[in-house]
Amino acid sequence: MRIERLDLVRYGRFSDYPIDFGARPERGPDFHVIYGLNEAGKSTVAAAILDLLFGIEDRSAYGAAKGKASVPNWHAYNSMRIGARLDLNGTAVEVARLKRDRASLVDKDNLAFDEAVLRAELGGVDREAFRMMFSLDDESLEKGGEAILESKGDLGRLLFSASAGLSEMSGRLDRLRDQAEKFYKPRGKITELAEKKRALDSLREERDRLDTAASAYADLLARRDEAKAAHDAAVRTLGARRSRAEAIRRLLAALPRLAALAEAERRLAPLAGLPTPPPGWPEALGRLQAEAIRLVARRESADTAVKGLEAELERIGDDPEAVALLPRVEGWRSLRSRWDTARDIPVRRNELTARQAVVADILRRLGREGEAAPKALLLPARTVGALEDLIAARSGVESKRASARGTLEAAKAALAEAVEAAPPAEAGSARTEMLERRLAAARRDASGARLAAAREELESAGRKVVAAMAALKPWSGHPEALAEAAVPSAAEAAGLRTREAEIRARRRAAADAFAQKSAEVLRLEAEAAAAGAGDLVGDAAASDLRAARDDAWRRHRGALSADTADAFEGAMRRDDAASAARLAHARELASLRERAVILAGVRVDRARAQADVEAAEKDETALAHEIAGLMPAAAPAGRDALGFLDAWRTKRDEALALVLHAQAAKETVRRVADDAERARKALGEGLAAAGVAHDADAGMAALIDSAEAAVAAAARAEALHAKVRERRAEVLRAESRLATAEEDDARWRRAWRDACAESWLAEGPAPPTVGAMRQTLKALEELRAGLKDCADLEHRIAAMARDRAAFADEVAAVGEALGFPPDEDASRLADAVVARATAAQDARRRRTERAEALVAARTTLDEIGAALAVNRRLEQEMTSFFGVATLPDVAAKLDDCKRREALREELANESRAIVASGVAGSFDAARAALEAADRTSLEQELADCDARAPQEEAAHAERFAALTEAERALAAVGGDDAVARIEEKRRTILEEIKDGARRYLALRAGVAAADQALKLYRDRHRGAMMERASQAFCEISRGAYRGLSTQPEGQSETLIALGADGGSKSAGQLSKGARFQLYLALRVAGFHELARSRRPAPFVADDIMETFDDFRAEEALKLFADMGTVGQVIYLTHHGRLAEIAQKICPTARLHELKA
Repeated sequence: MRIERLDLVRYGRFSDYPIDFGARPERGPDFHVIYGLNEAGKSTVAAAILDLLFGIEDRSAYGAAKGKASVPNWHAYNSMRIGARLDLNGTAVEVARLKRDRASLVDKDNLAFDEAVLRAELGGVDREAFRMMFSLDDESLEKGGEAILESKGDLGRLLFSASAGLSEMSGRLDRLRDQAEKFYKPRGKITELAEKKRALDSLREERDRLDTAASAYADLLARRDEAKAAHDAAVRTLGARRSRAEAIRRLLAALPRLAALAEAERRLAPLAGLPTPPPGWPEALGRLQAEAIRLVARRESADTAVKGLEAELERIGDDPEAVALLPRVEGWRSLRSRWDTARDIPVRRNELTARQAVVADILRRLGREGEAAPKALLLPARTVGALEDLIAARSGVESKRASARGTLEAAKAALAEAVEAAPPAEAGSARTEMLERRLAAARRDASGARLAAAREELESAGRKVVAAMAALKPWSGHPEALAEAAVPSAAEAAGLRTREAEIRARRRAAADAFAQKSAEVLRLEAEAAAAGAGDLVGDAAASDLRAARDDAWRRHRGALSADTADAFEGAMRRDDAASAARLAHARELASLRERAVILAGVRVDRARAQADVEAAEKDETALAHEIAGLMPAAAPAGRDALGFLDAWRTKRDEALALVLHAQAAKETVRRVADDAERARKALGEGLAAAGVAHDADAGMAALIDSAEAAVAAAARAEALHAKVRERRAEVLRAESRLATAEEDDARWRRAWRDACAESWLAEGPAPPTVGAMRQTLKALEELRAGLKDCADLEHRIAAMARDRAAFADEVAAVGEALGFPPDEDASRLADAVVARATAAQDARRRRTERAEALVAARTTLDEIGAALAVNRRLEQEMTSFFGVATLPDVAAKLDDCKRREALREELANESRAIVASGVAGSFDAARAALEAADRTSLEQELADCDARAPQEEAAHAERFAALTEAERALAAVGGDDAVARIEEKRRTILEEIKDGARRYLALRAGVAAADQALKLYRDRHRGAMMERASQAFCEISRGAYRGLSTQPEGQSETLIALGADGGSKSAGQLSKGARFQLYLALRVAGFHELARSRRPAPFVADDIMETFDDFRAEEALKLFADMGTVGQVIYLTHHGRLAEIAQKICPTARLHELKA
């Protein structure tokens, strides 16, 4: 895409302002410089390009929002418009961007234009991506320098950020790593995972502490329920007392309202029969009374005025004759002035005599003294013009002829010198042109630099392959064997890792269960031993005593002796004692039997858990053998096998990629070497064809020197021969100019004779000379002016005499009509007539004014009478309404009505207050309750309630304390639900750990993928981009750095700047200015790299060379001009020197100046 014209129709400070970039130049760079002083609108132009391509932003800084103060003369949002003619894939398209939410891009007919067409030309980039990839200003340049510091010189990051414009990419990747390490970091003690593991341990300890006997929990639960029932009863008693006390207080508070209500009803009763006047009568009454007084006073004043005007009209007289002649008197003004002027007639006659003497003197100078008709001597304007033109042209004709003679002599001398200096002419210009073409091709050929870069790249790739193969230890072998080695895929390894995790989880769960059951067996055995150590006789001991008694009985029954009887008695007593003891401890015996049953079950569970542990360990051993069989090499001791496998697979992929890269680099070296040899042979063949002696085996640089020397010699000879041809052409041109000058002189002489022949000037023997003609023309011009002055004076004298006679006749006629006696002094008679006419006019004017005033006064008097009638009608309406005689009586009635309305409002307020007091739900019910209430009884009942309050409050506090203590004891024991809550918290933490682990793996995988992508991008683009960036950095630094190189560092490469003094610096060690220049060089290389794959969008740079000196600015502008060979480049600046430098280094650059 390319911008051919940008139309700032209504945008920022611009109105209908076009910037014509023109069509793409057929030859030379497409480079444009927009120059303007500060505040001329350069940044506005850059913003307009963005808004044209991606839409005007919602809160644009280059328009005025509705109802918002903005920059004076800026355009409202709804009128903003940016137009352009775009070159879209070779087709010129007229588009415009409007400030709209939808369909803001339109074509030349204001119809919607498909945004997808524009996006396709832009390669799908959005506003932010365009700003980063195709725009550069001070801020982005500084961010780029900071990005070089953040990347620590990593080559992949620098190349990618340069081509994509992502100056903050390093910081983003580092922030993602920090975010992942907040969850888990090897050997980290303050990570989120460590905190959650400590929380699990704390919950396990709390669960063990709260695991008490169920019987103790049931007792505490019963005590809690009893305390709660007692507390609820106390709350109900306390609530009932408080409710009754509040109801009594409401009744006591509303009783005064009831009394006020009754008093208002009593005062309202006498006023209930009054009629209700219309709205506004109280105010109208005051106005009516005041209006009546004012109208009476006005009527008296108007009557007096009418009588005075009638008397004044009778006193003013009238002179109709003088008024009728007034127009004729007004017409005297111009005649009177001419009358006065005519007194100067003698002076004018003297002037006429003087002018006639001057004319006679001019005739003497012309040699025509006594000429009867001097006017006939005047020449026509056409003749005078022709003579003046010929006089003016004479000096040019003479100087042209003299100059032509001098030029011809000089041209002949120069020709002789050129012929003497030129060598003999020789053939071979075609061979020289062919050699020049071969030489130009050799200069453009960069195969030498490419071969050096390719060999350096091959050496670097070889070192990386060796390092990558070494990183695969303990595996060893050659690259072909590495490619054929069978390695489980990432999916297979993930499956093995899942199985391993499941087996380990099963083993840990079984081990935990075995440990828990073993501890429980020990606890139950200890409890049973403790219970059997006391006086309690167990089931086994009781059975033994009963068997001993039965055996003693059998022996006694068989022997019936005293010894057997004593033995039987002792056995029976022991059995009875045991039975009595067991009966007394029946509950303890039941508990002992229950504990024995539980112990047997727990022993079974322990045996099952032990079997599960053994099975899991067997499965784990089998899986370890399976994994070992899949490993390409044995994992180091203590290293996780699957982790080692994943890392080894990654290193293997990197090593294979590096092997492929090394093979490609080797092929590149071979291909570039062939190109260099072909270029060298082509130049050698050109030298041989041109007959230039040279060493056929010499290198490209020596052949270029030989070709340049031969071409320079041929150019010098050709220049001398061209100089001879030019001198001969100059001689021919000089001869032609001399012939033309001679012909012009002859033509002038013929024209001079012809001009003189048309007048009395040809009466002499020869035409006058140029000097004499000048004097003659001057005298004739003076004669023309003198004759005109004489004619003007004669005409003026005659006119003055006529005006004087006309004025005297007109004054006499008007004076006679008005009855004035004749007067020889017309001026005096005129003054008398004017005085009488003026007086008559003044009297007529005063009569007219008084008559008009009299009509107006009578009209006012009639209006006042009508207003008084209306006033009386309104007064009658009010008095009739209330049945009174006067307006003061009406005012009294209105006051009563006002008082009645106030009482009704008071009644309504008291009623609302009674209802709001909450005595009852409605006014009638509340009034009935208040009327039935007895204040004394209510006050006594309220006192009783207040007296019971302390005892009931204390009882409630005691019940609440008892309930709180019971709940505290119950909560301290924990119960089954407390253990369940702890278990729930434990499961929640485990889920959080699981979610955190997923996020951690996603972040680590994403960062690893980004790093891998950067490595691939580095390996794919490092050749061309590094070569171009190295050359650009060398140029822009004016040779302070001779280029860029790389240095392996682990799995990445670090960018190194090579100083002109032989030293080197990492990117982070460069000065701030040097980092800016490096970032600019990388952006230039990135633009060229992008242009290799597709046609780039216009590149816009906005005044980025504030800190550059003239030399570095010149080199930077050269880089921009070079970018213009593959795409459109626009540079905006307010420095005039930069515009001059740009046109000096690139004569085809187009300069566009913005007017401030």
